[in-house]
This record gives sequence, structure tokens and C-alpha cells, in this order.
Amino acid sequence: MRSIRRTFPFPPLPSFSHTKTPPPMLDELKEEHIVNKVGGRFKLSTLIQKRLVQLNRGVRPLVEYEGSKPGMETVIKEILEDKIYLDASHDVVEVIDDAPDLATLDGGPSLDDL
Repeated sequence: MRSIRRTFPFPPLPSFSHTKTPPPMLDELKEEHIVNKVGGRFKLSTLIQKRLVQLNRGVRPLVEYEGSKPGMETVIKEILEDKIYLDASHDVVEVIDDAPDLATLDGGPSLDDL
């Protein structure tokens, strides 16, 4: 018995030149400092994802941002400035600085009086 080997022409591989190139990775995410600050890559990605959802739903960002709406850069800045973190149940917690501004306080002794 003789076997015949047939080759079937495969269609050409699709060209991906028409797709958008992904945005470059933020330099801050390449460093281990931010990963260690949050407690690991999984926690970092969870924090970023949950905070982006909050910002997209209209929660006000805790830092200044550029552009028409806050995005990934805003979340990274909030993390680096210790404005947000994940609690034990993996919920995003905002750190609120409710201490009074020293420049607006009246009263009390001045430094010259001390």
C-alpha cells in the first residue's frame, strides 16, 4: 500500500500592521520600588484596576493630573504619594489628610515667643 502525502496550502498569517501599537509601559511599573510598596505584583495590578474603575465612575483623583480625564499615570502617582492602598480585604482605601493647614491656623505662640 502506498501513501500519498498531500500538502494543503495554508492561508497567509494575518498582518497586524493595521492594529494600534500598545502604549509604552510606564517607567514606574518597571521598578521594584512600587511593587514592594504595595506588597507584590498581584496586589499592584489589583489596586490599579480597582482604582481605575473608581476614577472611570467619577471618583475624584487625589492628585493633580494632565489631560481630559485621569488614567493610569494618575493611579501610579497616587500610589507613589501614599494616597491609596489596598486593605486586608483587597478594597481600595483613600488616605485622607484632614490635618489643618499650618499656614491658615491663627493663635498659639509664634516662634519668636518661644
